[in-house]
Amino acid sequence: MIFKRGAAVEDVLQSAKHTLFVEGKDNQAFDPIVMKELLNNNGLGQITVQSIGHCDNVRSAAQALFYHHPSYYFLIDRDDNDDSTVEKSWNSFPDLSLHNLLIWKKRELENYFIEPTYLSNSQFLKTNLNDLKARILGECNQRIFIDAANFTILDLNKKITKKLRCNFSDFSKFKCKEDGEQALEQLTEMELKKNEIDEILTVHFVKQIYFEMIQKLSGGTLPLQYDCGTWLEQLSGKEIMNSIMNQCFQVQDRNDKYLQGKEKTKQVVKELLALPLNQQPTDFQNLVDLLQRRIRA
Repeated sequence: MIFKRGAAVEDVLQSAKHTLFVEGKDNQAFDPIVMKELLNNNGLGQITVQSIGHCDNVRSAAQALFYHHPSYYFLIDRDDNDDSTVEKSWNSFPDLSLHNLLIWKKRELENYFIEPTYLSNSQFLKTNLNDLKARILGECNQRIFIDAANFTILDLNKKITKKLRCNFSDFSKFKCKEDGEQALEQLTEMELKKNEIDEILTVHFVKQIYFEMIQKLSGGTLPLQYDCGTWLEQLSGKEIMNSIMNQCFQVQDRNDKYLQGKEKTKQVVKELLALPLNQQPTDFQNLVDLLQRRIRA
């Protein structure tokens, strides 16, 4: 596995044949560390892993670079992408008409590391599975309402920022500035969009979206329960994982010093990723399979 600390993206673009671009401010961020371990442990050491910043950066790079570099692959968090978009990214990879972009099926990469059965495989776990499940459930019950509110804002943003579907084409009608102003003033789409936004931002409409978000996350059951709703996949995995690592795991270095924070999390994650591929989350298995087939091709 070629894995450069702080390498310039331009250098990677020129040197690597197969490159997986992921989210992260640098190569010591969570996503590149996880992907490096997963690929290296499963016979894909020839793939360079490179962080490239925020999700939008990865998506933009995927769209811009694919035609010139079909051996570049791009992987982003799900965030607020809908089911059809996520499934399409996996079912069509590699998409020769678009880009080699994959979207995690869970909200964040960290969500895969709050699944209690998977976490219970770690020798660093200092409690039992039932207690681990209860603590994860407790953390998620504390987050359900704030995360549902944040999802509501994301949904409103999508609705509000839909583009005006109109375009002027007859330049003969635009002889001066006033002609342009008049054309814009008479644009019926403008008034329709204003009315649409006014309707979207009513208290009743916003509350309805918020209610639907809670229903989807909880499966209609509050407090949250396992096997009911999408909360384990869709709540803020990063926040929950950090809390669970602090509560439930204990890691010592060679000098018997207890690790804390990111260093402790890194050791737990590396240990889990060293497990056989058939013990990894299904999405990890599918990613390895897709990349293996892509390289063989």
